[in-house]
Amino acid sequence: MPASDVVDVQIIAQTGGLSVPGFGTPLILGGYSKTYPERVRFYSDLPSVAADFAAGTPEYLAAQAILAQNPHPTRLAVGRCALPPTPRWTVTPVVTNQAVTTYKVWIGGVAYSFTSDATPTAADVVTGLTAAVNAATATHGLTASGVATLVLTGAAGAWQSVKVDDVNLLRIVQDHADPGIATDLAAIVLETSDWYALVNPWNSTAEVLAIAAWAEANGKLFLAETQETEVVDTADAAATDVAHQLKALAYRHTACVYDPANSAFLDAGMLGACLPLDPGSETWALKTIAGVPARNHTATQLANLRAKNCGWYYTIFGRNVTQQGKTSDGEFIDTIRFIDWQTIDIQSRVFLAMANAKKIPYTDAGATIIQGQVIASLEAGETVGGLVPGSSVVTVLKVSAQNPIDRANREMGGVEFTAGLQGAVHLARIRGTVTA
Repeated sequence: MPASDVVDVQIIAQTGGLSVPGFGTPLILGGYSKTYPERVRFYSDLPSVAADFAAGTPEYLAAQAILAQNPHPTRLAVGRCALPPTPRWTVTPVVTNQAVTTYKVWIGGVAYSFTSDATPTAADVVTGLTAAVNAATATHGLTASGVATLVLTGAAGAWQSVKVDDVNLLRIVQDHADPGIATDLAAIVLETSDWYALVNPWNSTAEVLAIAAWAEANGKLFLAETQETEVVDTADAAATDVAHQLKALAYRHTACVYDPANSAFLDAGMLGACLPLDPGSETWALKTIAGVPARNHTATQLANLRAKNCGWYYTIFGRNVTQQGKTSDGEFIDTIRFIDWQTIDIQSRVFLAMANAKKIPYTDAGATIIQGQVIASLEAGETVGGLVPGSSVVTVLKVSAQNPIDRANREMGGVEFTAGLQGAVHLARIRGTVTA
């Protein structure tokens, strides 16, 4: 005799899941040479990345920077793009006319140099560097040209590491055109949005601005590493560089960080270090990034970076740390990430309550159910460290006071809350007096 003849038990599962952004998952843009069908492929370790992208490729190097951190994300994604950029750098000599000087450009880890006489012109420097670079084009794939400025151009989709030896002698900017990165991003997110933050190894000014606009509209976090010399050597009020432009546009979902080498992948390393941490529990400043070299900056350069809300990586008391942990509009990255998470968490909790119930009645009791879900979400935000413990207050408008049109349309308003952001300490001011 079956047990159900005596005890008939039926259990209805009301735990349906939701597809929400992976707040711990970074995405690397690239894959221009790949023909596999998916636009997004996920990886859990570096050997699996290496199966698709050889060591030295930008996808591999960005993944290496992410996975070098401890802890690091449990997985990462590569977004396959179909519209490759044609990389280009413009290098402008700063001629001192004071002494014999060596001007040096590094391509693929190899130095190409020109040593001037004591009275060079910019054209002399460009001519000398052009000859040195073009003598080895078959090795590094770039072609040099120009008269007063050196222009380095690669083949479409062919990434290369480039930097100048001394930004006081050679100013550099990556300035190729945007190939249509927003189109690729639209195709990537259409396939899956189960990732939160992205990096782009091809960060020309035009590409950074295009991705930043897309990220702002789509609620994704973009870390943009720039090597543009003007970011550090020109005051904000007189600048036109990419960090200045991002600040002027007041983007809250883009954070710009400076490094003189496009191969540093400070942006990817920061994602690797911070995304494993719960939203609200972290700050993106004062983080040590494994595998990324710290840089020395003058007081003037640091002032320029601060004024543009641009981050950097340097050494304090012998320890390498990030600064400032801000988005381009001046908000802190951790605050934006936490607000994004809190928004999704409230949405998902209320939605599941509505979807799993036969119905939530349009009554004060129904409003209390919704209120309870918001309270539960805010309490989770307090627990993780995003909100001040005990600061959350949720109020609900009585049904009798609801707008009759909203009631007729079954739309409940009047659910409001206040809560205090916990924040983090980035600077401690200590004053004291000692006496004999």
